[in-house]
Amino acid sequence: MTDLTKPPRDLATHILDQDWGPAFVREFDLVIAANVHHEMKTREILTDVILAQRVASICRPFDLELREKFLGIVDVPLVVGETNHQTLKRLLQDLAQHPRGHWVIFRKNDKFDAWMSDGIGGTATASGEKFAFRDADSPHINFLSAYAAVFSAMIYHRRNAIYEEIAALSFERANITHGSTLKNVELMGKTWSKATLVAVLPNYYVGGTSAYKFRLTRRGAKAKEIILERRDVFRIFEIEPILPAQYDDPGYQARHQSLHERRTDAAQFLWDRLTNPENTIIEQMKVLREFDRADHVQFDRLGSKAPFKSEQDTFSRAAYRDPDPSKSPAFTYRVQFAPGNSDIINASITANGCNNPFRAAA
Repeated sequence: MTDLTKPPRDLATHILDQDWGPAFVREFDLVIAANVHHEMKTREILTDVILAQRVASICRPFDLELREKFLGIVDVPLVVGETNHQTLKRLLQDLAQHPRGHWVIFRKNDKFDAWMSDGIGGTATASGEKFAFRDADSPHINFLSAYAAVFSAMIYHRRNAIYEEIAALSFERANITHGSTLKNVELMGKTWSKATLVAVLPNYYVGGTSAYKFRLTRRGAKAKEIILERRDVFRIFEIEPILPAQYDDPGYQARHQSLHERRTDAAQFLWDRLTNPENTIIEQMKVLREFDRADHVQFDRLGSKAPFKSEQDTFSRAAYRDPDPSKSPAFTYRVQFAPGNSDIINASITANGCNNPFRAAA
């Protein structure tokens, strides 16, 4: 969510004015189209946060103005005659002068939040100035989340526009037009003899998406008109989503996951091998041998789905922590990936404050 300081011009326009801009926007649209089309086919829920992080991760190499740099943790001070909001806004105006990719973690009232310069005189934050995190080391505070927030408005508008393009083509191929009728439709807990499309309402919803007005009839009841979202129309007419030709690209499948997601899956898969209670004794011994017989380490299965903290090519999270810290040291699970991909080159479980890691070959 872009917040507090407004850029002097539209980010999309600025990018398109650059020599590298068309290639960036092309990849930007291809990522969104692949994910929106997949969502429509599978009926899985694709959140704005997940889509934004996929777009940011995949399009990152195309952004030739990006200058990644962490500027540190900065306190929002108490200033006489100035509200916290005014002080933060002044600090953000300074950040806005930096290149895109320069980011800061601000601390206010012992809570933390991250902002990034968008490179054209504005700033962006993923949280909307909530200061919801008690720890600056939270896995939810990271470069990728802040970078994705820079493009959130662009992603929102392009997602809706591309969805409309897919819907229009799919309806055309399915021959769904004004006056199209479907029989025996289940809606609102009732079975209707006929559902007739009587109008398409463009720009009906926020974001510019269309709505569809249907006339429902059944014997012995008064006809009823209802307005449906496009998702419902696809469902009741069982329409197959068709991807427009301009988005049909060989990289379609690869764009369904970001590098961060693929690395998370790889790190989680290795962790599950360690903690799976259904492993045979032989399998358990094999896994433990990979960790140099670290069989005295107790693994926290209950916390094994916690998000990973990512720093460049390294993922980490707590492996085990005794409720009584005087009895046992805490352990951290770390996974090192090859640069630019999700191949694990090293994994370790290390006692915090100890230089003796238990390592596993991936």
